[in-house]
Amino acid sequence: MSGETISTKWKKWAESEPIWAYTALFCMMASFLSLGVHLGVLSGLWRTVGLIAMLVFAVLCELVLIMRKQLAWATYWGICVIGGVSLWELLSYFTNIFG
Repeated sequence: MSGETISTKWKKWAESEPIWAYTALFCMMASFLSLGVHLGVLSGLWRTVGLIAMLVFAVLCELVLIMRKQLAWATYWGICVIGGVSLWELLSYFTNIFG
């Protein structure tokens, strides 16, 4: 065990590679903003645009994290965010899990 939190690892990365770290952070925030658009708009084109933008920014973030060998963040982002959102979206489409 390294005794460092995932946030501490990001801070160190931001100090050593600020362009890449902040690019990943921008993509994360843009992905969450797009999720807000997707969930906040009840129907129509903007809802679809929000979903597509969310996926694009999430994948871009994951690519940056993997390319820069930020494995703790890549694992967290990949499993919790991309995997989790994808799983729940599929479950909600094929089941009545959300009522």
